[in-house]
Amino acid sequence: MFAVSPHDLADRVAGATSSHGPAADTEGRAVGILRRRDELVRWHGSDEAAREYVHPGRTVIEVPNRPWPIGRPEDCDDQTPTGLWFDAAGTPQPDQGDHTASDGVALLCRRCGLDCT
Repeated sequence: MFAVSPHDLADRVAGATSSHGPAADTEGRAVGILRRRDELVRWHGSDEAAREYVHPGRTVIEVPNRPWPIGRPEDCDDQTPTGLWFDAAGTPQPDQGDHTASDGVALLCRRCGLDCT
């Protein structure tokens, strides 16, 4: 079974930031302003018939000043097939066709913040 390292987000952000940019804490939970929530995620979706499998180790990413409308992935009612990219500074990057935008480092569910990268 595929497991995701807690340093996975830190590695993605480290590749997108300069040597003076944000860095991960010693636990790999914090990267600049993006933070991993240390909480087990069992599945994604509130509809029992349409629950989505979540790989072990995947978690919610907290973005400051952006509370997720749904508190837990298990209760998420998102019906869209796409997430929203965030850059290392926590800024949404809604238009991936915009070549002047920052590189996205985390693809998150728009309703609950589950890391789908």
